[in-house]
Amino acid sequence: MLKTIANVFNGDNENSIYKYKTGSELVRFFNQYFNRKDIYKSPFPSRWRYVVDILQELLQSKKLDTFFTTILSVRYIQSELHISEVEAVQKYKDALAYFNEFLQYDGYYLVYNNDKYMLMKRDNDLTYLTSGGYADIYIQKSTGFIIKKLKSEYYSDRSIRSRFKREFDITKSLSSMELVIDVYEFDYSRLSYSMEKADMTLEHYINNYEVDLEIKIKIIRLILYTISNVHEKDIIHRDLSPTNIFFTNGNIKVADFGLGKDLNVLYSKQTLNTNAVGQLFYCALEHKD
Repeated sequence: MLKTIANVFNGDNENSIYKYKTGSELVRFFNQYFNRKDIYKSPFPSRWRYVVDILQELLQSKKLDTFFTTILSVRYIQSELHISEVEAVQKYKDALAYFNEFLQYDGYYLVYNNDKYMLMKRDNDLTYLTSGGYADIYIQKSTGFIIKKLKSEYYSDRSIRSRFKREFDITKSLSSMELVIDVYEFDYSRLSYSMEKADMTLEHYINNYEVDLEIKIKIIRLILYTISNVHEKDIIHRDLSPTNIFFTNGNIKVADFGLGKDLNVLYSKQTLNTNAVGQLFYCALEHKD
């Protein structure tokens, strides 16, 4: 794992995001960012061995997160490659995706939290919560985010994979709306995405608390207001129910756009209907045949 990280950072990998670095440039980097006092002189170990040895030290001293936080910063990438900030943002995304792609084979991944990247062992970081129609739901301990992951039995189903990604894209496009659940990053390598954690569903709230008529009317108005704003963006939900309306810090949040449709996007014929999915008592009447 560390050798692969070193090769990417050194610019030795054919798909590397970073420029090729000489031995002296590597020494200069670690002296600058990690307060080392190394001197570049002959004989010098192979470049990858020099970096791997330092990464091993950082791993043992629990400072490897600092290395990733440094090299994945937009400012560092912009400075190294002499590119614009916009280009550096795309390079950073490419680098993060590439690191996570090969880290997954060792059961690790990089998580951004509190302004730094942390190398986490996946099995220790995710706790299973529940399952939905197509996805399993986890809580990510390192961030407190919810991870929604497509069930493995649907990996080969192109239609469902497309629907799952569209759910993320539609929700992300509504991120400016205060009363729509926030989603963050989509992980192509594991067919999952992160989202904010809610406190409870509307169903749970209604079934477990005494709710007077005035509060019920207020909730209905907030839902109608939100859906009205969603419709103004030419997006329809098609599966609104008390189980996908959440309370987060006392606020109503609409979620689960798995059957959502953006009227400005042309989908394949297969995605023009809900294909008999949805919830029996809440989906539109034309889908209950």
